[in-house]
Amino acid sequence: MHVTGRTLTRSLARASTAPRTLARWRSDQAPEKEVRYAQLVDYSVDELFAFNQTHGSTPHNFIPAGPVREHLSCDQTVVWGGTLGDKLAGFITAGRGGWFGGSGVQELNTGSEYWLATGPGDGKTAFIHEFVVDPAVRGMGLGTKLAKMSICPDEGIFGVDPAIDEIYTTVHADNLGSRAAFIKAGYCEVMTYRDAARDRNTTVLKATRGD
Repeated sequence: MHVTGRTLTRSLARASTAPRTLARWRSDQAPEKEVRYAQLVDYSVDELFAFNQTHGSTPHNFIPAGPVREHLSCDQTVVWGGTLGDKLAGFITAGRGGWFGGSGVQELNTGSEYWLATGPGDGKTAFIHEFVVDPAVRGMGLGTKLAKMSICPDEGIFGVDPAIDEIYTTVHADNLGSRAAFIKAGYCEVMTYRDAARDRNTTVLKATRGD
């Protein structure tokens, strides 16, 4: 697989023996490689969905096949990823221009109409849908780097689409890792509310152009 766009790199800690597969990579024994971050254009919907389902299915993250595939296949969706060699290590996606991924994904992100109505307006708001890192390389800052990539002035959502002024996401309130990654990346916490539709407490975060 190949990634396109200007890449951002982060050297990983060196190890005496570089593991051959992601399944064997650990934060205390990282490969002698670099993580490459860029917008992903050459990964198929099936590949991204399979990665997401394999590594992102947790009690904090619900991945229904139909709506997520619809989101991944839409031309209004932007996908950024991190790769280690030829292996995908994680990715993050955004639905842009007020398009939140179709009717199915709209139902998953309850309250998205609120952000459209109270923010800068239709066509100026984006929403992070999928955010997943291979557990084998968690704890190495990949999640934070991906979240930063999503709002990078040049390659993030504000560079990809000049019309976008704000980007939002929601996370399970108990998912402290995801919440911390977004805050470290530059998102700010808006609120935490009782999410009856998903039977949980949900934390809303956002980033604004120019922040």
